[in-house]
Amino acid sequence: MADTDPKDDRTQRISRDTLREVKKIPVVCPWCNQVFTLAGEEVEQGRKTGVTHKICPKCLKKVKDSDDSPSA
Repeated sequence: MADTDPKDDRTQRISRDTLREVKKIPVVCPWCNQVFTLAGEEVEQGRKTGVTHKICPKCLKKVKDSDDSPSA
C-alpha cells in the first residue's frame, strides 16, 4: 500500500485562466441599432466584453411580412 494522502485524490488545482463567469451583454439589432435585450454570456474571468448583434423581433416581423407579400 502506498503512502499517499487520500485527500490529494479528491482535490484539483484550478488555474485562474480557466475560471469562467456569466456576464450580461447588450444585444443590438443591426437593422434599427436599438438595444432590445441583455444576453447572459459565459466568458473568461476578467475578460472585457462588448455588445453582440441579433435581429430584434420587430425587424424580424417586418422582414417576414415583406417576404409574404406577392411580387409584382
